[in-house]
Amino acid sequence: MSNYLFLDFLLTFTRFFKLQKDTSLITNSQIYFTWMDLEYRAFMIQMMVMLEPVRIPKRTILVDELEECAEVMFINEGQVVVGYEINKQKKYCLRFTDYCVVSAYNVTFNERAAFIYTALTNLNGFFIRKQNWYYLLQDNPLIAYAMRRSIIFNYTFKIRSKVLAKKNMAMQEVVKRNDFQRIMAWKQLDQTTLQNVTVCTCEEMTVE
Repeated sequence: MSNYLFLDFLLTFTRFFKLQKDTSLITNSQIYFTWMDLEYRAFMIQMMVMLEPVRIPKRTILVDELEECAEVMFINEGQVVVGYEINKQKKYCLRFTDYCVVSAYNVTFNERAAFIYTALTNLNGFFIRKQNWYYLLQDNPLIAYAMRRSIIFNYTFKIRSKVLAKKNMAMQEVVKRNDFQRIMAWKQLDQTTLQNVTVCTCEEMTVE
């Protein structure tokens, strides 16, 4: 299959598939895998064969807290918001426009979702089924190592740290209220870990 069939997809998700080589593999000044690398080219072609198109209406919850993730979603049209739930109220603090990879971390490491991903607008994109994603990584161990490392970094610093910081701040505000009785929320990290999290500066959003 020619990669030109998915040129728009490749251009949109260049950041996601920009994978750094292990230091032992660097033989020249090129520290990232490119299409000139046979292993990377095989991985990308196999990945594109597995892509399936998807359209999702606005206000759809893509992934809920503690939900098992059945696919990796690549959203290239529309807006996705990410947030959390406290006392049965959903709050959103991150927004992605025309670029969002959903559940890559959860599917790769077989973990339930820690946060809520919701379609703020109608969405268009692609997805890869969980089993196919497993096969893709198993068939390409060299690229899989770089992919796992990249996914951990991006999820930790671009999503988890920001949402957890915002959630922790919201929980503290609830505790300060005069009518406070209890908090119903799933807490992923302990207080010591949360003190080291970078605070998210974005405003909370609602899905209407």
